[in-house]
Amino acid sequence: MTFSEQLKYLRKQKGLSQVQLAHALSITQPAVANYESGARMPSIKLLQKMALIFDIAMHELVTEDEIAADMQMLHREQSKILKTNPDVFYSVQVEKLMIYLLNGHLADIVHFIAMLHYYEITTAMICERILKVVLYRIGGLWANGEIDVFQEHFMTEAIHLGMQQLYAKRHPFKKAGFTTFIGVTAPQEMHDMGLRMMHHELMQAGWTTYYLGSQTAIAEVVAAVTKWEPHVLGISCTMPQHLNGVHELINAIRLMPNGLQPLILVSGQALESLMADTVKKEADLYAESMEEAIYKLSTLKRGIYA
Repeated sequence: MTFSEQLKYLRKQKGLSQVQLAHALSITQPAVANYESGARMPSIKLLQKMALIFDIAMHELVTEDEIAADMQMLHREQSKILKTNPDVFYSVQVEKLMIYLLNGHLADIVHFIAMLHYYEITTAMICERILKVVLYRIGGLWANGEIDVFQEHFMTEAIHLGMQQLYAKRHPFKKAGFTTFIGVTAPQEMHDMGLRMMHHELMQAGWTTYYLGSQTAIAEVVAAVTKWEPHVLGISCTMPQHLNGVHELINAIRLMPNGLQPLILVSGQALESLMADTVKKEADLYAESMEEAIYKLSTLKRGIYA
């Protein structure tokens, strides 16, 4: 079913006249008539409004070909903004993604993130300037009681799914190389999105990576390091109350035989705290952002890290 046919069907199923739908969309009745006849296609913004009115995901309104055509036009417009004012571009993408997340349609969220691959920016920049900012915003909404815990979990997982699609649309991963990385969150830490992003970037660059995820016991991390002998162990910590767990994990690694001890990289929002100074001194590497972490690890891979 084409968009024009679907729109007419949904309007009638909702019991709306063309005039009533036009009023809800803040457009004219002739515009609705043109959409239903197939003479014109609405903008992405208008499609979003229609999806909300009919309480469906945007992909249920239009075919992939129709979306692709409109996305190409939108891409050209946004690409101009990216070149002239990148800060505005990133801010717009953050606000758009927040709208998708608050509306709660998973397919639209995943599609929006996946479509970011059309722009001439690195995946690391997408993660740093868009996804990371959005994750902080979500955390703020939850902390202020503006969203429930289940909404925070849904939004985080939706971003993860979108990120997987984003990487799938980018260049395929290079063949795993000699340099090996194990990534884990601080003990008791639940937030692992930044760590997931780093793993994707390292795989893209040809690293052999092992992702242990969140809430992995210290003894299990030591066992993984013993088995896989990584060059780098990355520890992510978002919440300051989990810094002591990072300290304990580092100490456990330092007790291993010298030949088995990897370099330890620490990163995450909690490391920006003054309480983290001791942990940063105990580690070999510290990165304020994923982009900085990737840079330091890439120079390490080339054997020129200082």
